[in-house]
Amino acid sequence: RHDGTGDSDEFRALWQQYSGEAVALFRELLKDDPDDPGLLSDFVESFSYQSSGKGIAKAALTGDAAVFVRRGGAVDLLTRNHPEYCDGVAYIFSIAFYLAAPWPVRNTGKARKFAGEMLQVSECRRNLYYAGLAAQADGDDAAAKVLYERAAAAPATTQSEVDITPALQREIRRAAESLR
Repeated sequence: RHDGTGDSDEFRALWQQYSGEAVALFRELLKDDPDDPGLLSDFVESFSYQSSGKGIAKAALTGDAAVFVRRGGAVDLLTRNHPEYCDGVAYIFSIAFYLAAPWPVRNTGKARKFAGEMLQVSECRRNLYYAGLAAQADGDDAAAKVLYERAAAAPATTQSEVDITPALQREIRRAAESLR
């Protein structure tokens, strides 16, 4: 069972086993179409799993961060060229990176900056939840509470969000309850 608070050993084992192959396949596909938002998004997601398989601290301190923070990196390209893709999913990658990274890379202020930009693209359930996480991590529980309340009431706006709705609703409740 995964409690939503970090990477379980079971998930890390799966990611270590399969994510490298997915990353390699997406890198190959991106050679033919380096600006395709779907490919960029899927590459970053598979790369995230590969990094998580190593362990967040090791990944952040050994160069994996470049995919997330480097100008011209996959997340930067997706954010600059396709900010509306999948209701702003590129911002989710940046927010999650800056919240999960260890010191000195962790930066709740940057996570909140990306959350603000993301909410300008879409105030869907997923985005409001991630904005709440960023606010809470930055010590602004009042803003986090409002964002979680809005997330709980917001509709799912993409098929991927519909697919994760039960888990997302559970995590919204868990996050809101952690503020009490």
